[in-house]
Amino acid sequence: DKSAGLSKHIGESQATIMRLERELASERAETTRLAAAVEEWKKSSNEQSEACQRHIEKAQAAAQDKLALQATLQMDLDNKTKLLQLSKKAQEDAEKEMARVQAHSSMSASRVQNAERMLQEERAEA
Repeated sequence: DKSAGLSKHIGESQATIMRLERELASERAETTRLAAAVEEWKKSSNEQSEACQRHIEKAQAAAQDKLALQATLQMDLDNKTKLLQLSKKAQEDAEKEMARVQAHSSMSASRVQNAERMLQEERAEA
């Protein structure tokens, strides 16, 4: 009777051990599957992070290019403004010089006319 009870207890224990071993194997398989999923997620996350970093770097480079272009355009505008001012000043100077030359020319023409008139008068008197 004891032998049958012991045999039954051993059978139940072996069945429990086998069930626990199956559960442990199932848990190990699930742990391995989850670990693989975590590694895949990490890899994907790193790839996305690197892609975002590259995008940020491109955006920063584009912003720097835009700022450099704006600075260049501003310098170009400043230079053109200075050239326009110089051109206006040169035109004013040229107009003043032209007026001075015209006044001198008119004065010279008036002197020539007076000299011709005086010469004609002297000839007429002679």
